[in-house]
Amino acid sequence: MGMFDHIKSEIPMPDGYVGELQTKDLGCNMDSLLIRADGRLLIEDCKYEVVPPEERQGDGNSLRSALFSLRVIDSTWRDLDYHGDLRIYGSEERSDTETVWHEYVVRFTHGQLESIRIFEKNVIGEDLAKRKSRRRAGSI
Repeated sequence: MGMFDHIKSEIPMPDGYVGELQTKDLGCNMDSLLIRADGRLLIEDCKYEVVPPEERQGDGNSLRSALFSLRVIDSTWRDLDYHGDLRIYGSEERSDTETVWHEYVVRFTHGQLESIRIFEKNVIGEDLAKRKSRRRAGSI
């Protein structure tokens, strides 16, 4: 799977998908990005502080504890003035056996959104159902 960045879009996707979106085309730093209604791409810049050990979640030596060792104390949105194409994607579960994969190419020219086109849309069925049943059985 790997790291990625989160994207929220105030502009509807061409096929009507409105769920969570991700991309691996930028820093893959788990950043939050926004495609604003006016067609600009923004990134959330955060300032952090160290959480005192006694306030952290977890046992102090776990990954969970490390993840909660910082907290956001301030954030602002910065225009990336992005120029180029981004591939973004998301998925939605329609049933226990069906997931729809949505993938798009979003083009920005000198910071301004030019187009969003569908790159791929798949219904993932039987394979997903098999994986889920194995997970439930504890075999994955």
